[in-house]
Amino acid sequence: MNYHRCTGSRWGALLFFLIAVSATLLGQSPEQLLEAEEYAAAAEAFWQRGSRTDLLKAGEAWSAVDSFLPARQAYAALMKEDNGTPIIDSLSGLAQHKIGVSHYNEYDDAGAASAYRKAILIRDEVFTQAHKDQAHSRRNLANCLSYLGQTDSASLLLREAIDIYETVQPTDSVNWLRSLQDLSQVSAQVRDYQTGVSASRRAINLLHKTSAADVYDAHYVYYTSGVTFYTFQELEEAATAAKEALKYGEEIGDPLEIGQTLNLLGAINDDLGNDQEKIAYWERAINYLTENEVGKAEIGRLHFNLARAKGGTGEITAAFGHVAEARALLTEDAPDYLPRLFSVEGVVFRETGNHEKALAAFNAGLQLLAPYAADELAYPNPDSLSADELETAADLLGDRARTLVSLGRPEAALTDYTLLFALQDQLRTRVSADESRSYLSQNLRPYFDQAITLLYGLHQKEPAAGHDWSAFELSERAKAYTLLANLKQNQDAMPRQEAELRARIAELERSLDTKATNEELLAAARLQLDRLVQSKRKEIVTPDFGIDRQELHSLLSDTGSDLLAFHLGKKDGYRFYFSTDGQLQFTALQNTAALAPSIRRWRASIQEGAYRRKSLLSAEEQGAFDEVFLREGQFLLRQLLSDESLDLGENLCIIPDGPLALLPFGALPLTEEKPPLNYAGLTYLQSAHRIRYAYSATVLRELSERPAVSYQHNLLGFAPSFGGEASAEAVGRSVSLAARLGERALVGLQPLRFNRAEVEDIADMVPGTRIFVGDKATRSRFLEELGDGQILHLSTHGMVNAADPKLSFVAFTQRGDSLELEELLYYNDLTALPLQTELVVLSACETSLGTYVPGETTLSLATAFTAAGARSTLTTLWQVDDAATRDLMVAFYRELATGKDRSEALSAAQLAQLEGGDFAHPYFWSAMTLYGEAGAIDFAGGGINWYYLAGALVGFLLMGGYVLHYNKQKRGADAGAGKS
Repeated sequence: MNYHRCTGSRWGALLFFLIAVSATLLGQSPEQLLEAEEYAAAAEAFWQRGSRTDLLKAGEAWSAVDSFLPARQAYAALMKEDNGTPIIDSLSGLAQHKIGVSHYNEYDDAGAASAYRKAILIRDEVFTQAHKDQAHSRRNLANCLSYLGQTDSASLLLREAIDIYETVQPTDSVNWLRSLQDLSQVSAQVRDYQTGVSASRRAINLLHKTSAADVYDAHYVYYTSGVTFYTFQELEEAATAAKEALKYGEEIGDPLEIGQTLNLLGAINDDLGNDQEKIAYWERAINYLTENEVGKAEIGRLHFNLARAKGGTGEITAAFGHVAEARALLTEDAPDYLPRLFSVEGVVFRETGNHEKALAAFNAGLQLLAPYAADELAYPNPDSLSADELETAADLLGDRARTLVSLGRPEAALTDYTLLFALQDQLRTRVSADESRSYLSQNLRPYFDQAITLLYGLHQKEPAAGHDWSAFELSERAKAYTLLANLKQNQDAMPRQEAELRARIAELERSLDTKATNEELLAAARLQLDRLVQSKRKEIVTPDFGIDRQELHSLLSDTGSDLLAFHLGKKDGYRFYFSTDGQLQFTALQNTAALAPSIRRWRASIQEGAYRRKSLLSAEEQGAFDEVFLREGQFLLRQLLSDESLDLGENLCIIPDGPLALLPFGALPLTEEKPPLNYAGLTYLQSAHRIRYAYSATVLRELSERPAVSYQHNLLGFAPSFGGEASAEAVGRSVSLAARLGERALVGLQPLRFNRAEVEDIADMVPGTRIFVGDKATRSRFLEELGDGQILHLSTHGMVNAADPKLSFVAFTQRGDSLELEELLYYNDLTALPLQTELVVLSACETSLGTYVPGETTLSLATAFTAAGARSTLTTLWQVDDAATRDLMVAFYRELATGKDRSEALSAAQLAQLEGGDFAHPYFWSAMTLYGEAGAIDFAGGGINWYYLAGALVGFLLMGGYVLHYNKQKRGADAGAGKS
């Protein structure tokens, strides 16, 4: 946060001079002296008059001439009775606040922070309801703490101030606006994406509504919002805000503000790939600032940017020229920018092949941030760095590590990567929003890829040195970070207020209308949630990636599973194979760039070439699909699994990465045949192995350690009814549009012919089952019942929106001809659900699909249920056939009820379908994927089987009616016989 501070050096001597000649001013009242701007004399007169109000005015008058010591004495005097007893009232709160202001203007941030804390205590005691003065002191304290490097505390105080400004009436719109922008800046410093972006959007909306803000506030809002949007790569919003900032900056006429804004516009165009525009903005800024003889530091930063740009285009001489210009300007006026300058210089040297000079440049940058050096290399201490310095240090370490590899110093490079990950962990611990975690994870993933490639090279040279396990540990840290954080947060204990806020946010995220009215509400709700989360937790939950080798061995031995974990970078890919005997194989994959397109072609051949018993396509068309299935399937098998040293066990746990999350490994063909194919006669990977999946080994461990739970029912089943004609995919395309236009109804979903029979058949096999079918299978009933079932089974429509995961949904019973938005359960509804269930079965369409986020995992309905607390999920990779799914599910539960574990039961059901004839094509049986725990489920007890009870009750009533009817007839016959 940038604020103007006063200095008092020129006023000290003047104060004593004015007091000495104050005799000439006798006869004038303090008010007259103040009006004549005779501040020192006015202060003395107010002091002599001596009332509490006069003492306040005396302090203000002394502050006007930067005489802060007597000002503080005046403020302190009004806060006590004559006998020294403290006075606790609003005037004392104001005086204590002004003492903070005086320290702040002397650059004494620690003294100011102490005073503001006292002001907050007084004001919180005086005001029983929210008051804007409470917010003022919090905002000012946040400002001081930001200067002192305590950004976490500053962020929390700003959230509290914003919450107060939103509540009080009449509010202080200007300070509310400035608090939002302060929060935006602090959030950018700590890389808290969600909070920063929400605060900026909220500030822009507020600016449009208030008339109290002036042109300076408008420039400030748009400029800081532009910086925030740029920092978090919301580039279109950044460009719009920066252009508005330039307009207001030109209206103000401040050359420095204009130069800074031109610099920002250049940076935005740089990231947008507009090379000519960025150079034009930066050169224009240099010329403008130079002509006005201001902004040496800003000119230095502009030369820094031009050096980076010229180096990137191979204009080495020009790049070094700009480096020299930048260094000359920044050394004196902005030395904190020098580490970044050395980073750019090092990159330019590396591009020329001069790795020794590149290393020297990167090391020089780190020396400016590091308290100590080892072997002539500087290593900064993570705990001593600000958020901005953490990111700069991480970039320098990553660049230096690459350079050390080129110079043949891999061990030193590994040290750099290790420290880099520690620095990034510091950043990740400061944020709580999923979007902020994902933002940091994506930025960090390339460094993990580079480090694993380095470790593979070392492993090839020294196979017994443990580099394979080190690489596996790094691969674990590069996956599913947000999922682990959510599991750690113990969602089932979520306070009601937080759960309600999350549900509100989920709804608003899906209904941003074209007038942006909901965007403002969404930004406000996100900020409120963030403040609530931050205030109730002393520390942000950090996932524990400390799984050790023996722990993993024990985890897998319990189920007799081998582990296959994949790690795919942009250039290189690797496979880790951990066998049940505890041995680890670390293998490089070849031609990894071909995997994603091959998977797409193979999946298309499965989905488009599927048939029951006999294909309805021409022999030529079906043969083409068969050929692609074999060709691509065997290519994938060779790339991923064909290795003489790979001796896979019967039970496999696979951790996919990137596009591999879309691959049904079980359908990979092990035999070669010529089309036309007899799919029932092929041998698949599924034929020889029981396959399950995991998001990471650490997630598996976390799920296995969740405490045992008692359930009222063994299984809760839902089979909604539908009366429309649309597919889930068609409805999914209309969800976003309907929400944005404020419409509540969608076209109806087409009926599922077999979902009711599916859950009824399952109820026959699983004791302690309660099912809801037809009109009873509503969203509200699901939310009421979900915590009571050991298994949660949903046989319904589902759709994953890969472009916008928060619009992915599972559908519940449709009432009438159309489908209401409220009859859908969305991806972003799930985080607030109190879910601690053994198994969630989504017998619906493509519920395992989703958007893959590097450093995280696929954002699917399956991962959402896992994050909410499900120990395992059974979901689908594509739109499944209703009848085939019914048969598969019934077979799965039949096997599960006999005591088989989840993986074994699914494998047996899939093989039965494969061998059964009608559904032998992989399209029908291979889409179902099991993630998470594989163990058996104990159906002992499980409460009342409501389905059986209802059936028994109906039977009893029918039998009772029959007996009564029989007795009545018999009595009538007996009576007739008597009469005759």
